[in-house]
Amino acid sequence: MTPTEAAAILRQHNAWRRYNGDEPMDMQSPQLLGEAIDVATQFIEAHTDGDV
Repeated sequence: MTPTEAAAILRQHNAWRRYNGDEPMDMQSPQLLGEAIDVATQFIEAHTDGDV
């Protein structure tokens, strides 16, 4: 999974979590969400000075 794909999954999950009643959304699979979190945290750690 690329960082771009991970960001899209995390954005979709956050939209689902903040559901406002407009359009029904399916929850991301926990496995896919976990993988996206792993990719995002690895990306952040690789692109910061370690103060995360």
